[in-house]
Amino acid sequence: MRSTPSISHPDGGLAAEAFQVIGEALAAKGLVGIGRVTIASRERLVLVEPHEGGLAMFTMRSADEVRAAEFGAKAKAEAEADMVAVAETIMERRKAKFDPAAFRDRYQDAPRQLVTP
Repeated sequence: MRSTPSISHPDGGLAAEAFQVIGEALAAKGLVGIGRVTIASRERLVLVEPHEGGLAMFTMRSADEVRAAEFGAKAKAEAEADMVAVAETIMERRKAKFDPAAFRDRYQDAPRQLVTP
């Protein structure tokens, strides 16, 4: 399971060359990279793949964070066409350009509100 990618851009000429070389080598071999990064004082497993001349990094979940899908027989059947059409209409009406500046981490904001006078 992958998360939303974090698009990484090189900083300077030497970095740009490294990104390009690594990205092209991964693409040529049909491979991705697996590594670790620390985000918010927690080590996370990441997947790195070539993306538009740069590298995209996806955080991954460990096996103990993922539950096996347990779908019934209905999940194997095709969804009803009219229900899919309704979902598509809702998605079309609600879609918008994502503005990261508008995103608020409610789980971080909640403790702050408790301690802010």
